[in-house]
Amino acid sequence: GVPSVLPGGTNVPAVLLGTVTIMGIATVATGLLPTHVTVGVAAPILLTLLRIMQGFSAGGEIGGAASLAVESAPARRRGLFGSATSVGVAIGMAFAAAMVGLMTTVTTTEQMTSWGWRIPFLVGAPLLAVALLLRTRVEDSPLFQEMVAESAPAKAPVTEVLRHHGAATLRVIGIGYAQMTAGGLGSVYLVVHLSAVLGYPLTGAIWLTVLITVMPLVVIPWAGDGER
Repeated sequence: GVPSVLPGGTNVPAVLLGTVTIMGIATVATGLLPTHVTVGVAAPILLTLLRIMQGFSAGGEIGGAASLAVESAPARRRGLFGSATSVGVAIGMAFAAAMVGLMTTVTTTEQMTSWGWRIPFLVGAPLLAVALLLRTRVEDSPLFQEMVAESAPAKAPVTEVLRHHGAATLRVIGIGYAQMTAGGLGSVYLVVHLSAVLGYPLTGAIWLTVLITVMPLVVIPWAGDGER
């Protein structure tokens, strides 16, 4: 990504700083949202806007982090290093579901509806501070720095990618769409269907989601390590 220079001369990928900041702010703000009783229709509108912010930041974060990992990896281990991003996503989703499962265990239904649902989002505040501290220690990959030294980065990289790699871009979009659709069905609709339709306890349905999320953790590095 585009480098930014912090005091001390450290080149930090500005895009990755921006994405983690936007994600953290949107997450914490979600936990602080006023209710429909307080502000009316503005509540769902604000929630939608914050979710859009999270979506854009997640897209930039995952792609940027994967690129940084691959560019910094040994030539024969780029797939393995790149898979670390997917592993991190799976772990994060598992911890998020586990946090919700914990809250449903220690609170009543009324407490969860009233204020308990806010806690998993507010936990994002200290996580944001830690993430920013760690992110400021990350430097651009040697490969990217070499590219910048040899020639200036493209002024319109998105346009160039679409012009020269349009078919590959469409394939990646299709794979990403299929993955996110399957993940959404597994992590969101499954919980609703088990608890609201079939009548299973909500806590059990959430912990089942945690199990489903962590199951691919062994397969992801194996699939990424094409040179094994």
